[in-house]
Amino acid sequence: MIKSTTFNISRYGFLVLTLVISNVCSAQQNFNVDKYPSGDDEIDRLRAEVFQSPTTRENYDVRILMMKLWAVSLQQQGVWLGDTYFAVDQHLNRYSMWNPVFKGGEEQVYTDHDMEEFVKVVHDGYTALNNLQKGLLENPESVSYPYNEVPIVNPTSPKKDNIGWGDYRGNPQRTGYTGADGPVYGETAWKFPVGLRWESKPIIVGNDVYLASPGMRNILWKVDLETGAVKNIFTHVPKMKGDQLYSTPAMGSTPIILKDHILMREMGSRGNKGISKHVVFINRKTGQVDRRIDAGHVDYRAGYAPLVANEKYVVYPYTVHDIEERPPLCSPFTRIIAKDTKTGSRLWDFNIGPHFSEPYLEGDVVYVANQKGDVYCLDIPGKFGPASAQRINWEFKADGAVNRKVEVDDRHVYFGSNNGTVYCLDKKTGKLVWQFNMENPEPNAFRQFTTLCRKVENCISVRQPKNYCVWTSNQERWTLSIILQIG
Repeated sequence: MIKSTTFNISRYGFLVLTLVISNVCSAQQNFNVDKYPSGDDEIDRLRAEVFQSPTTRENYDVRILMMKLWAVSLQQQGVWLGDTYFAVDQHLNRYSMWNPVFKGGEEQVYTDHDMEEFVKVVHDGYTALNNLQKGLLENPESVSYPYNEVPIVNPTSPKKDNIGWGDYRGNPQRTGYTGADGPVYGETAWKFPVGLRWESKPIIVGNDVYLASPGMRNILWKVDLETGAVKNIFTHVPKMKGDQLYSTPAMGSTPIILKDHILMREMGSRGNKGISKHVVFINRKTGQVDRRIDAGHVDYRAGYAPLVANEKYVVYPYTVHDIEERPPLCSPFTRIIAKDTKTGSRLWDFNIGPHFSEPYLEGDVVYVANQKGDVYCLDIPGKFGPASAQRINWEFKADGAVNRKVEVDDRHVYFGSNNGTVYCLDKKTGKLVWQFNMENPEPNAFRQFTTLCRKVENCISVRQPKNYCVWTSNQERWTLSIILQIG
């Protein structure tokens, strides 16, 4: 009896509320949906029904769902939903839990009072969105977000560059906009001159950035990640040949940061008879060069001296660069050499043919490719002969030269060929998982792609004038035609 009485009272209360709302919103009944369509037939049908028939337990869920989808659609068209609709959204959240999983996993049972509040939500929400839809079609600027006037402000932060982003799309109104300096405006945080590093890349460890310096005295910089301020300068005193500074070694590799040492590879002049032919071990605590191991000479005109290493192995490409011999001797890298990191002793020397792709070292294997399109996974342990195929864990034949370093994740190997194909291989077997063929590759390109950039579940490869994003799970892709300016 108590339930029945409560139900009857609620029902009459519900009917009275419905009548009141119907009178209040009579003006909305005449809203011209045909003149201001949303682009979705179901939304437009509900826009009319909401003001012609009451919201009940049987239809409230569809009406609220489509209201929220309509709001999202307007947002994606650049509409600023404003405080009016935000108040509607907050009203709904007060009576409907966001995720039942956080409430013991049980679905929420709405009371009659909850339903009365949902009636208000539907009425106020559709009214607000009708006005925004009209504004979008008649005068888009009147409903667009005032980007330069209303940034997302973090009241707890005194700095404009430390604005919070605690909600999906940045704020409760889901604008996706922040007034913070930096990426929004493309402002440079800091710059630091390091000379002609060519392809040597900065390495970030914590709040430190390590930068190779191809100088005669300074060989490595450590700067602050936030400010670019110099924290340390690593130097060396090379052996001199009289007053010939020309023969002084310069650091031409990307720094390799190990537990106790930073490894870098030299490049310079005077060939293998000179002094520029080592991998140097820089003590991380003292900044001094503890030792060197022979890695073969790389002429400075090559611009880059590739090197990869971990606590067990040092791996690098090798060829003969003796351009001062008669006749001069010079060729692309043709061999891959592996050495013991602790002792510097050679483990093996394997000829893969001419290549411009850097090796990728992971654990006890190294991945590398050549100009013929051969991609190799080589086992580092094992005492095999220099020409033994037993060194090859697996190999794959691409449709063109692979002149960039491969990218590897926990299951796959990714790379691009000069014929315009992006490949994904099984990491353990080398079998093809999928490939993506780019439209109209540049026939004269030395490197069709940059090294693939992998982020979570996708890999991105960039070329001009298009930037391709290829999802690793299903090959779906999108392209963005922009030109990126660096520096």
